Amino acid sequence: MGAVDSGNSRRQPAILLAASGLDRVTRWIPRRPPAVYALALGLLLATLLPALVNYYRLGKQPNREAAQWIRRENPQARVLVVGLLGEVWGYYDPRARPLPAGTRLTSEMVAATIVVASHPWSVGQQNFALLEQRCGPPRVFPAAGYRENTIRVYRCE
Repeated sequence: MGAVDSGNSRRQPAILLAASGLDRVTRWIPRRPPAVYALALGLLLATLLPALVNYYRLGKQPNREAAQWIRRENPQARVLVVGLLGEVWGYYDPRARPLPAGTRLTSEMVAATIVVASHPWSVGQQNFALLEQRCGPPRVFPAAGYRENTIRVYRCE
């Protein structure tokens, strides 16, 4: 009878190679002069610091800033939320009405309405096309990290 292969035999060479590389790096580091440590730390800071500043400047999702802008600019407008934002937007603006996923917008639905959209793959290209055509360019609230978290607020007349 043959032995049953559990898949571990294919992973073993990769694990051994990674362990060997880690061993070489840990043996190499202590023999370097302090300038190498300073250079490595400087490179680490130079790559991480801009991302960290951008994260705290923009936030992961700019829901609060978008909701404050809507309340300030259009306090009486009807607010529709499309896409994944509908699950959380009620916390930021209680008068917002989330639409179920996959809802196809019509011109009548968006008339005299503020439409909040994010995550293009959850909103749908046909909805974005209608919003761009009917409402004009959106007010964009950028987010740090994934571009999908950028919030677009459409002011439809």
